[in-house]
Amino acid sequence: MTITIQNSLELPLAQLMPAPLQFETPPSSIQHANSIPQFVKWNLKRVILADVHYEHQLYGPDNTYLHSIFPIHRNFSVIPQALLRRAIRTGRLSGLNVSTGSTGATHVGRDAGGIMKIKIYPDFLVVKVVPTSEDRPRTQQVVCVVEIKLGDISAVGDVDTSQAEAQMLEYMTTLINHPFRDPNLKGYLIVADKYLEFRIENNVVVYDPDGWIGIFSSGDPLTVALSNIAVAEWNRTTMQVAPVAFAMMAAELVAGGL
Repeated sequence: MTITIQNSLELPLAQLMPAPLQFETPPSSIQHANSIPQFVKWNLKRVILADVHYEHQLYGPDNTYLHSIFPIHRNFSVIPQALLRRAIRTGRLSGLNVSTGSTGATHVGRDAGGIMKIKIYPDFLVVKVVPTSEDRPRTQQVVCVVEIKLGDISAVGDVDTSQAEAQMLEYMTTLINHPFRDPNLKGYLIVADKYLEFRIENNVVVYDPDGWIGIFSSGDPLTVALSNIAVAEWNRTTMQVAPVAFAMMAAELVAGGL
């Protein structure tokens, strides 16, 4: 008996190329938040309230939660441990091998050392994939960054989160120079049952260190905040090129001797 699987991975890549994303009237952010399956919410809250000992134990429920909010059928992709590389301004570093990443940023080649080779890995990078043919570079629009940390719920308020905040600040600052992103990109640092919002405004990362919000607060604020992003990106079919700012990077190049 012959088994036929639609869109089988045995097919050539060109035949698996998806049709252009069709316009779909997006739900409101509240409607979308209400569509998240109850299991997803239970699974997330269960692990947050559990006495887990390792950060990786949070990844499964968080990944499922993000996939539910950023659905595959609208060409969203949730990338765990996404690689973020420092972007450079072309023309400043002659003689080095360079490459262009899927988020539109130019990077130095593997033979470069020092500050320019720094790589960082946020827990989750949410992107909107714009399919391209094999003869064109892969492209994806960065729509959200999420970093999660272990925390003792009973001790929140007394926990020093400065190191986690600095880490999130580095992720967001690095993304300023990645053109394929929301110009007002938002990131969420989640510690125990609270979260802190970061955002890019006029190529500057801003956040309120005292702006922690309870995930379990009335109105499901984190789900609604993420749903706002998903709904805004629902029908994206092209890259939105954000302005980049290389002033800080130029200073780093001088400091690094490049």
